[in-house]
Amino acid sequence: MNREVRTVHPDTSLAELARLFAETGIHGAPVVDAEDRLIGIVTESDVLKATKTKYVKYNLVYPSIHQFGMDFKEGVAYEDILKAFDEVKHIPVSQLMTRKVTTAGPDDLVEDITPMMVKHKINRVPIVEKGKLVGIVTREDILRGLFRNQK
Repeated sequence: MNREVRTVHPDTSLAELARLFAETGIHGAPVVDAEDRLIGIVTESDVLKATKTKYVKYNLVYPSIHQFGMDFKEGVAYEDILKAFDEVKHIPVSQLMTRKVTTAGPDDLVEDITPMMVKHKINRVPIVEKGKLVGIVTREDILRGLFRNQK
Protein backbone atom coordinates (compact mmCIF):
# COMPACT_ATOMS: atom_id res chain seq x y z
CA MET A 1 0.00 0.00 0.00
CA ASN A 2 1.17 3.46 -0.86
CA ARG A 3 0.44 5.89 2.00
CA GLU A 4 1.48 8.98 0.02
CA VAL A 5 -1.63 9.47 -2.08
CA ARG A 6 -2.17 12.39 -4.40
CA THR A 7 -5.76 13.45 -3.93
CA VAL A 8 -8.05 16.09 -5.36
CA HIS A 9 -11.11 17.86 -4.00
CA PRO A 10 -14.55 17.97 -5.60
CA ASP A 11 -14.05 21.59 -6.69
CA THR A 12 -10.73 20.87 -8.45
CA SER A 13 -11.10 21.89 -12.10
CA LEU A 14 -10.58 19.52 -14.99
CA ALA A 15 -7.63 21.68 -16.07
CA GLU A 16 -5.96 21.32 -12.65
CA LEU A 17 -6.64 17.58 -12.70
CA ALA A 18 -5.19 17.14 -16.19
CA ARG A 19 -2.09 19.11 -15.14
CA LEU A 20 -1.69 16.88 -12.05
CA PHE A 21 -1.88 13.74 -14.18
CA ALA A 22 0.52 15.10 -16.80
CA GLU A 23 3.10 16.40 -14.32
CA THR A 24 3.10 13.47 -11.87
CA GLY A 25 2.52 10.53 -14.17
CA ILE A 26 -0.41 9.25 -12.12
CA HIS A 27 -3.48 8.01 -13.95
CA GLY A 28 -6.17 8.49 -11.34
CA ALA A 29 -6.79 10.17 -8.02
CA PRO A 30 -9.13 9.70 -5.08
CA VAL A 31 -11.49 12.61 -4.47
CA VAL A 32 -11.68 13.59 -0.80
CA ASP A 33 -13.62 16.13 1.21
CA ALA A 34 -12.13 18.62 3.69
CA GLU A 35 -11.84 15.87 6.34
CA ASP A 36 -10.01 13.46 3.96
CA ARG A 37 -13.09 11.26 3.63
CA LEU A 38 -13.20 9.45 0.30
CA ILE A 39 -16.13 10.67 -1.79
CA GLY A 40 -15.11 9.48 -5.26
CA ILE A 41 -12.36 8.66 -7.71
CA VAL A 42 -11.41 10.29 -11.01
CA THR A 43 -9.20 8.94 -13.80
CA GLU A 44 -7.59 9.92 -17.09
CA SER A 45 -10.48 8.23 -18.86
CA ASP A 46 -12.88 10.62 -17.13
CA VAL A 47 -10.84 13.58 -18.37
CA LEU A 48 -10.79 12.26 -21.91
CA LYS A 49 -14.51 11.47 -21.90
CA ALA A 50 -15.20 15.05 -20.81
CA THR A 51 -13.57 16.34 -24.00
CA LYS A 52 -16.34 14.78 -26.09
CA THR A 53 -17.99 18.06 -27.03
CA LYS A 54 -19.38 19.72 -30.12
CA TYR A 55 -15.77 20.02 -31.32
CA VAL A 56 -14.67 16.46 -30.73
CA LYS A 57 -16.83 13.39 -31.16
CA TYR A 58 -14.85 10.19 -31.14
CA ASN A 59 -14.61 6.79 -29.57
CA LEU A 60 -11.49 6.50 -27.48
CA VAL A 61 -9.26 3.61 -28.37
CA TYR A 62 -6.76 4.48 -25.66
CA PRO A 63 -4.44 7.42 -25.82
CA SER A 64 -0.70 7.29 -25.86
CA ILE A 65 1.44 9.93 -24.22
CA HIS A 66 2.09 12.94 -26.45
CA GLN A 67 2.67 16.66 -26.21
CA PHE A 68 -0.37 17.43 -24.04
CA GLY A 69 -0.52 14.03 -22.40
CA MET A 70 -2.97 12.93 -25.09
CA ASP A 71 -2.59 11.59 -28.61
CA PHE A 72 -5.83 10.56 -30.26
CA LYS A 73 -5.66 7.93 -32.94
CA GLU A 74 -8.90 8.57 -34.80
CA GLY A 75 -7.94 11.50 -36.99
CA VAL A 76 -9.20 14.24 -34.70
CA ALA A 77 -7.49 17.54 -35.42
CA TYR A 78 -5.25 18.73 -32.61
CA GLU A 79 -6.88 22.17 -32.80
CA ASP A 80 -10.30 20.58 -32.21
CA ILE A 81 -8.97 18.76 -29.15
CA LEU A 82 -7.67 22.05 -27.77
CA LYS A 83 -11.04 23.72 -28.43
CA ALA A 84 -12.83 20.85 -26.72
CA PHE A 85 -10.52 20.98 -23.72
CA ASP A 86 -10.93 24.76 -23.49
CA GLU A 87 -14.70 24.25 -23.45
CA VAL A 88 -14.63 21.84 -20.50
CA LYS A 89 -11.50 22.81 -18.54
CA HIS A 90 -13.49 24.61 -15.83
CA ILE A 91 -15.73 21.62 -15.03
CA PRO A 92 -15.23 20.53 -11.41
CA VAL A 93 -14.08 17.01 -10.61
CA SER A 94 -17.38 16.45 -8.79
CA GLN A 95 -19.11 16.29 -12.19
CA LEU A 96 -16.66 13.69 -13.56
CA MET A 97 -15.84 11.43 -10.64
CA THR A 98 -17.12 7.95 -9.97
CA ARG A 99 -18.99 8.07 -6.68
CA LYS A 100 -19.33 4.37 -6.02
CA VAL A 101 -15.74 3.41 -5.25
CA THR A 102 -14.41 -0.08 -4.57
CA THR A 103 -12.27 0.19 -1.42
CA ALA A 104 -10.28 -2.01 0.92
CA GLY A 105 -9.07 -1.70 4.50
CA PRO A 106 -5.49 -1.36 5.73
CA ASP A 107 -5.46 -4.98 6.94
CA ASP A 108 -6.75 -6.46 3.67
CA LEU A 109 -4.27 -8.68 1.86
CA VAL A 110 -3.02 -8.14 -1.67
CA GLU A 111 -4.44 -11.60 -2.38
CA ASP A 112 -7.89 -10.13 -1.67
CA ILE A 113 -7.39 -6.78 -3.40
CA THR A 114 -6.08 -8.18 -6.70
CA PRO A 115 -9.24 -10.16 -7.54
CA MET A 116 -11.33 -7.06 -6.73
CA MET A 117 -9.35 -5.10 -9.33
CA VAL A 118 -9.84 -7.78 -11.95
CA LYS A 119 -13.54 -8.28 -11.18
CA HIS A 120 -14.37 -4.55 -11.27
CA LYS A 121 -11.89 -3.74 -14.07
CA ILE A 122 -10.21 -1.02 -12.03
CA ASN A 123 -6.57 0.04 -11.76
CA ARG A 124 -6.50 1.32 -8.19
CA VAL A 125 -8.16 0.58 -4.86
CA PRO A 126 -8.23 3.29 -2.20
CA ILE A 127 -7.51 2.07 1.32
CA VAL A 128 -9.96 3.48 3.83
CA GLU A 129 -9.92 3.30 7.62
CA LYS A 130 -12.77 4.71 9.70
CA GLY A 131 -14.09 6.51 6.63
CA LYS A 132 -10.81 8.29 5.88
CA LEU A 133 -8.40 7.68 3.03
CA VAL A 134 -5.14 6.25 4.38
CA GLY A 135 -3.53 4.81 1.25
CA ILE A 136 -3.98 3.30 -2.19
CA VAL A 137 -3.01 0.10 -3.98
CA THR A 138 -2.48 0.28 -7.74
CA ARG A 139 -1.89 -2.43 -10.31
CA GLU A 140 1.64 -1.09 -10.59
CA ASP A 141 2.15 -1.67 -6.85
CA ILE A 142 1.00 -5.26 -7.23
CA LEU A 143 3.25 -5.91 -10.23
CA ARG A 144 6.22 -4.39 -8.38
CA GLY A 145 5.52 -6.68 -5.44
CA LEU A 146 5.34 -9.72 -7.70
CA PHE A 147 8.64 -8.79 -9.32
CA ARG A 148 10.33 -8.26 -5.94
CA ASN A 149 9.14 -11.67 -4.77
CA GLN A 150 10.61 -13.33 -7.89
CA LYS A 151 14.18 -12.47 -6.87
